[in-house]
Amino acid sequence: MSTDAPDYPIGHTINLVAQVCVALLAIFGILYVVRENKLRNRGKRDHRLEGIDEAKQGELGYRHPNFRYIP
Repeated sequence: MSTDAPDYPIGHTINLVAQVCVALLAIFGILYVVRENKLRNRGKRDHRLEGIDEAKQGELGYRHPNFRYIP
């Protein structure tokens, strides 16, 4: 809006809020990945392999207990 010029407080506020949201989501994502890798290291996801053959294990993808995320 031309009434905001030259400071544009509404636009800067929207940008700042968006940047804070993105930063919080990124931090949450990193913490989730680190936590999930720790759980997999402790064997807390090994139950996913029970009762399925090797062919089905290969289809688990990222849900396979040996898969590790890169933080």
